[in-house]
Amino acid sequence: MKKNIQIWLLAALLLTGGLAGCYNDKGNYDYKEINEVECSIKAAIKGGNEIVINEMGSSRCKQSPIDVVVVYTPVISQTMAQNEENLVYEWKVTKAGEKAVLITDKVLELEFPANTATSYSIVFSVTDELTNVSFYKSLSISTSQPYINSWFVLNEKEGVQQLSVIEEPDSVNSIISFDGYGDLGLSKSEDIKVIRDATHLIYSPTLDRKNAVNPEILQLMSKNGVWRTKPNTLSMTAMKLPSVVEANKLSLVNGIDGSVACLSTVIMDERGQMHYCYDGETYEMIEPYKTPYSTGVLGHNLGESGQIAIWDNEEMAFGYADIRGGKAELNFIYQYVEGLNDTEIVWMGPEYGDGDESKNSLGIAIARHKDTQDYVVYHLGRNDDKEYAVTRSDAIGQLVGGNAVSQFATAPYAFLQQFFYISGSKLYRCNVSNGESVEIYDAEGTISKMKFRILNENIGRPHEMRMLGMAVEKEDGTWELHQIELTIAGDLKEDSVKKFAGFGAIKDFCFSFRNTASN
Repeated sequence: MKKNIQIWLLAALLLTGGLAGCYNDKGNYDYKEINEVECSIKAAIKGGNEIVINEMGSSRCKQSPIDVVVVYTPVISQTMAQNEENLVYEWKVTKAGEKAVLITDKVLELEFPANTATSYSIVFSVTDELTNVSFYKSLSISTSQPYINSWFVLNEKEGVQQLSVIEEPDSVNSIISFDGYGDLGLSKSEDIKVIRDATHLIYSPTLDRKNAVNPEILQLMSKNGVWRTKPNTLSMTAMKLPSVVEANKLSLVNGIDGSVACLSTVIMDERGQMHYCYDGETYEMIEPYKTPYSTGVLGHNLGESGQIAIWDNEEMAFGYADIRGGKAELNFIYQYVEGLNDTEIVWMGPEYGDGDESKNSLGIAIARHKDTQDYVVYHLGRNDDKEYAVTRSDAIGQLVGGNAVSQFATAPYAFLQQFFYISGSKLYRCNVSNGESVEIYDAEGTISKMKFRILNENIGRPHEMRMLGMAVEKEDGTWELHQIELTIAGDLKEDSVKKFAGFGAIKDFCFSFRNTASN
């Protein structure tokens, strides 16, 4: 028995010693650290703007009107090595429809031909020759036509005026190009000089009559001239102005787009005389230019497409011109209207009526009484003799904001018997039937300008007539473009509000779209 106990104790001691030996050796292993390599890739147009590569490795380049080269540069970090002598690079580049090509340079340059759809699949690898460990990154690159369904924003930031673009603003993945020219590789283009001096954006979806597939034209107006471009190329051509403007070096002070009447655009010189464009290339004088007139308020109409209506400060009368082709001539409506001389015309625009009232209308004028500050609406339409006449039909009282009301807007096919106005940071809707004003949106910053995307039901995109853009100056001096959508009743769709930030002082903006119902 004693012998068995001794054997058991010996075995226990041996076992305990073995375990302790294994535990003590655990800290004696020789662990070898390896050089960890991390890599990201930056992309930029050669000599131009950067191009975003998202977290998934996808990158969308904009098709440019010129050939461009995009440079892809790896940004390497290592945990041990002090230089990159131990690294070997390889790009496996597969262009759509072609065989893969291997490139061993650190930096990859890819060519993108002008106005051409191009796509690449790329696998980039960097190998540490000391450890023979490789790190991989995949890229998917494609090009797309730029600036379709986009807000164009003329704004000045840090003393430099630029043309910014918000592409697909309704999308969750909308893209802001703060420098629309630079993102097309056009940073050195002479057209940049036009951007620097521009004062107005003038857009028409149907003005280019020589191009049935893509009839839209975007014009940029400065005091000294007007240039036309296609929104998806931004290559500019100077438009021909009337000889009286060029000979007398008259400054251009106002411009109105053709997204309402669609058939024309109009500019105004410093004398208050107007010039219209019907062919997308040339501006013509609206007669009579020998008898001075002075346009105070200018507005396109929606009823008889291709006409404009004005209030004239010299004649103290409403006037109209038919610019549907041929030679436009200004005619005045000389008619006594009770109370008209006691009011100040502050805005003119499309009729908010419906049916025959709109079709026979030149538009409406909103006026403010000089003494009471009450607002009144005048309707310009045809009477029973088919002649144009002025009717005072709607007295709306004092609008919220009073003298601080800065702009009005109507979207007649979307909102009947209603108009919209801004005062300070707020957007209001006025129901003309009862004169009631209702606040529908607070931008939390001063609203300087608002525009509906589309005002013509013939475009084939009816819901966009309820989309409204606003230029907003925040308290800290930064600027934003707000986009909202209104219901058929003119109320705010709460989930539709989008705010696009990062702009300088916004001078003008407009919405551009490819004019087909399918887009």
